[in-house]
Amino acid sequence: MLVGSNLLGIHLKDAYRRKFGSIFNIHFLTFIDLSKFLISLWPEAYVNRRPMPLGLDDMFLEKCLATLPQQHPFYMMRQKFGFVKQLKSYFNEMTDESREPEHKYLQKIYRNYQNQYLKDFYSVSDLIAECSKMDLSNILKISSGISTLLCYGFYDYNVSQKTLLKNIGQHVSLKCWLPKPDVQSQNFIQTKNFYHNLPNTIVHTLTARVLPRFTFRSYADPVKEAEQLANQVLVSHGEGIPFEKMAIILPTNQNLWQIYTDTFDRSSVPYYLEKGLPLESSNEGYAFLKFIDLLGSSSWKRNDLLNILAAFKILKSDMGDPSDWDTWTRSSSLIGGCFDKVLVQCKTGQAEKIIKIFPNQEAEIQEFIEFLTSFAEDSKKLTFEYPRFSGAANQWIKWMKTYMSDTLSNRKILDILLSMGDIDDSLITPTFSHFTKILKQRCLVSRLRHGLFKRQGVYLGKAATVRNITFDVVMLPYFTEDVFPKPASSHQLFETTKKDSTDQELLIYDLLWKQSKHFFISYPRSDLMQKAKHPSSWIKTQCNHDELAIEHQPENNWQNMKHVNSAENNTVFLKTNAKQWLEKILTPFISKNKNEINLESIAKLSPLLESSYQWFENRVQRDQFTNFDGLVHDQTNIKETKPKTGLENDPQNTQQLKSNESTSTPFNEQIQNTTLGQMSFSAKALSEFTTCPYRYFLRFVLRLKPYEDPDENFELQKLHKGYLIHDILFNIFTTLKKENLLTLSDSNQSQIMSIVEKCAQNTFEIFESTTYFGIATLWELEKQSIIQGVKEFLLQDLKSNDFIPEAFEVRFGMKARGDQEDKIYSTTLPTEYHLKNGVIFKFYGKIDRIDLSKNKTRCRVIDYKTGTINLKQNSFDEGRAIQLPIYLLACAQLFSTKDMAENEALLASTTPQSGFKRTILSGKTLIEKQDEFEQILMTVYEMHNSGAFIPNPGPQRKNCEYCDFQNICDKSIGRLFETKQSDPRLESYFLLRNIR
Repeated sequence: MLVGSNLLGIHLKDAYRRKFGSIFNIHFLTFIDLSKFLISLWPEAYVNRRPMPLGLDDMFLEKCLATLPQQHPFYMMRQKFGFVKQLKSYFNEMTDESREPEHKYLQKIYRNYQNQYLKDFYSVSDLIAECSKMDLSNILKISSGISTLLCYGFYDYNVSQKTLLKNIGQHVSLKCWLPKPDVQSQNFIQTKNFYHNLPNTIVHTLTARVLPRFTFRSYADPVKEAEQLANQVLVSHGEGIPFEKMAIILPTNQNLWQIYTDTFDRSSVPYYLEKGLPLESSNEGYAFLKFIDLLGSSSWKRNDLLNILAAFKILKSDMGDPSDWDTWTRSSSLIGGCFDKVLVQCKTGQAEKIIKIFPNQEAEIQEFIEFLTSFAEDSKKLTFEYPRFSGAANQWIKWMKTYMSDTLSNRKILDILLSMGDIDDSLITPTFSHFTKILKQRCLVSRLRHGLFKRQGVYLGKAATVRNITFDVVMLPYFTEDVFPKPASSHQLFETTKKDSTDQELLIYDLLWKQSKHFFISYPRSDLMQKAKHPSSWIKTQCNHDELAIEHQPENNWQNMKHVNSAENNTVFLKTNAKQWLEKILTPFISKNKNEINLESIAKLSPLLESSYQWFENRVQRDQFTNFDGLVHDQTNIKETKPKTGLENDPQNTQQLKSNESTSTPFNEQIQNTTLGQMSFSAKALSEFTTCPYRYFLRFVLRLKPYEDPDENFELQKLHKGYLIHDILFNIFTTLKKENLLTLSDSNQSQIMSIVEKCAQNTFEIFESTTYFGIATLWELEKQSIIQGVKEFLLQDLKSNDFIPEAFEVRFGMKARGDQEDKIYSTTLPTEYHLKNGVIFKFYGKIDRIDLSKNKTRCRVIDYKTGTINLKQNSFDEGRAIQLPIYLLACAQLFSTKDMAENEALLASTTPQSGFKRTILSGKTLIEKQDEFEQILMTVYEMHNSGAFIPNPGPQRKNCEYCDFQNICDKSIGRLFETKQSDPRLESYFLLRNIR
């Protein structure tokens, strides 16, 4: 029986055995198995040739591309990884189809590429292609004693496979089962016609089964999704469905593999993957790949090396643990840059810096420095050039046995290194670049035995592998718009024939759909880094087509994925991104109509063309701020009721806004109705406004959520770390107040540190149950780092006897949002400040901590900062440092008997890296700078009323460095701001620069 995959053969063999008992006379073969058998009968075809070593074909192709002349159209792309990968895939397709590229530029490269390795090696594609050309007399040898060849698991064949099957069919009867997909694709029609044209062939078209039950669900994130699906597997098993009749189809996303295997291991759910668990999904495998990248880089981060060392499990009892390494290296800036820099720093006595800070750990620190020195020296040797690949591999093996522990993943890496000798006889020079490129490629395709096929297990893997295997329950998690269906990627240059309009992936899903009794489809509403996700629009189309009832509607509806019809110009606009629009609509149109292009001719392609033209003309070519620079108000609607600032006196700006009145008026109404009548601000909002009014507009008026850029290490996010430290400190101080331990002494220090450990662990447990915390190993390191930092912070903070902590997380002007806050002093009444012109500002917020002096006559406000503090003492910092003044005003309201001049507010860093720096603003300074404080508030009031939310990038775009909305502003924002800052209408805003 000829089958589409090895896994399908295993399932069919089990099915035959259960039904007939013994199947010793049936052999299950793939096309590769069949070709190897035929070649064994025809050895002269492959004399002195051996299988192509993995990765060597890439080297051959790069060698061919390196000889291209400068005038060749591919010369500029010859070293790009994506181009080389696409080209190799295309050449393999040419081999499968037994043809050559039609483009003359590609033909020469293809022939050179084939000639490079066909003399000594062959690939799987070559093997099948060669067998399709085999003399028919050799095929007779396999047909003796065989009357029928059964074919199952195919709905398309390439040319080589068709030729081979046709030749065999002349001597052997063929029985072919053709699964009938719901969509009659071109592939299906061609395959059906191919079968009917074969002699001695009987075709059985499998009819679709009864439509399954359909359940659609959404979950908070991928981790919650995996946990719930594991629970659903157990529930289904309890209902009598065997584990082997269930499948979970995953997209090609290694992070998801790790989540599901970890979840299933914890839940005791038996599972299997076709070839085992991907090596890179293990901690050691991932760390080894990172190490390869580290060696090839001239600049890397400190935490990269620490994460690698921790994952290699090279811990020694006498040199501390990874949390110690993290603290030591942070304190001395020991690591960073490259291995050469590490060696220089280690050899120049940098360890003495750490020992001065941690004198009680001198022996461990010295041991760590000695280890790090030897590690850096030995790792540097791995970059040396060797005459043979096996020689380089031996050096890596020696390094691994010295520094890496004996684990299953590391043994697999050793096996990969031992296999590198199969390239010694090639004509490729074993440079460090070539060696690491092949080594990394082999690691990426390598798999661990853990998770191999289990006859009583749930299938966990990709869809293409299990097509035509029947299941009772199929689950499709992470079925989001950007993953399923994944659009086919191909270069227009290589398209010589019209491609099938139906995505092949959809045919596979469709086949799975028809063979399941119950289908669970789900998606997470956010990814691992909290970026919003949306369900696949294909699911909605399929449900409507099959008239399936959706049992559980997801929280996100399908509104944002439907087509929008424009009756005026009969144009249908699809929801698409800029890249797709350029590639699929604009670029082809311009290419075909080069001599007739004007604004009117291409405006019909997109409703954005005209507004984009206006944007360039009015924003770039003017030296004053316009509505394209954040001036969102139509001045004709507000000039009679709001203070005049000069913004309404620009006739050009007014005319622009009138022309776009349909989009500007809603902004006017929104701002007037929600903010101008109340003028209630948080300290953070005011600080955002004075720093960059446009950032304030995006966050607090439009309510946009910041874009989260995924961290490649999946570590704890900085924002979450800040929340964690605040929660831990709240729990600690609340407990210390109950135990009357708010003053540190030698007698109670151990008791206080014990409370710190307990409060931190309780906070971590709550956090872990509600939030994704990243890779487990890194999370354990992070927890120890946080606890150590909090302890050091308290050792310094509680030494002072001038003030005693009194209240924690004290809110004002806002309702309670949880239990983590003060219950005595908090109030819903806002703090009010009356300007001289009668305008009343209302403030709301939450103060991290308020201390009282021993005689309770003075207050000290403390705001925790988990990052660095660059603010000078008693500074307003051009209006940006507005938080401490507002907190002082709020404290005077909460403790009304206290004298403002005697109070103080401070920013306190909670991280050892900043040396626990503190910056103070005294109440006396606030009184002395009252005029400057009012100037800041009045400027905000006037700009807010007039709708002047201009973007301010700051010098060298300093304000953009940590902005959450960098992708909204273009790169020219700095240059445009420089040309427009002389605009007289915003003079008051630029005068804030004089406030220190």
